[in-house]
Amino acid sequence: EIDLFLREKGFVRAAMEMTEYGWGDALYVRPIVSILLTTYNGQDTIGGSIVSVLKQDFPCFELLVGLNGCMDKTIDVVKGFSDSRIRIFEFANPNRVSTLNTLLHSALGKWIAIQDDDDIWFQGKLKEQLRVVGNSDVCGTEICYFGEKNCAGPILAKTHEQITKALQTGDNQIANSSVICRKSKILEVGGWRDYLVEDYDLWMRLLNTGAKFVNAPQVLVKHFIGKTHFNKNPETQNDMNTLKKIHGVGKP
Repeated sequence: EIDLFLREKGFVRAAMEMTEYGWGDALYVRPIVSILLTTYNGQDTIGGSIVSVLKQDFPCFELLVGLNGCMDKTIDVVKGFSDSRIRIFEFANPNRVSTLNTLLHSALGKWIAIQDDDDIWFQGKLKEQLRVVGNSDVCGTEICYFGEKNCAGPILAKTHEQITKALQTGDNQIANSSVICRKSKILEVGGWRDYLVEDYDLWMRLLNTGAKFVNAPQVLVKHFIGKTHFNKNPETQNDMNTLKKIHGVGKP
């Protein structure tokens, strides 16, 4: 009952005692980071994704899971975790952008993090990003790949000037599932818009408001590469070309 009462007041149980996921429940706090995870039929991979979140050595977060019309057993996997920091939202239609915006407006934290249902975070991810971010508004990290491709990821730009220069030529140097971003900044530009590469569109709109970007130098995310990798989709490339025209950057 006390857990329900404090949850309604905007508190989560931050972890102070060790459990199989890293830290157990002991102290009620307001979450500093709200992690948004959307999924569609992700039963095979979402468990590992959630475990990597719960193992973070920075415990003051909440995990908002948006189920986008799932027809498999994803909800059973998610409900199998008994951590009070997890909140589940069910939606009838598989629209990632709509779900992200709903989760955004339900988030309690000052910072928004994005997690994919098949990516894995290293244990110190959030703590290191909150150390690095300083006065910046968006902080990503280096990534590596696993799945169909097991290797290091591309070396990403680190400073605001380097990241800005890349974005303005259509080169997205912020790995989406690595990012933390000030919630106030995302709300300022109206959240995500309905594009397949909604992250690049968001970064460009944030950049136009004067937002500052930085990437942590460590590899803190393992990004899953499947047989039908998203970036190879012709529709994705067409979407990117459209956004380049909209934002007046790069060559379509």
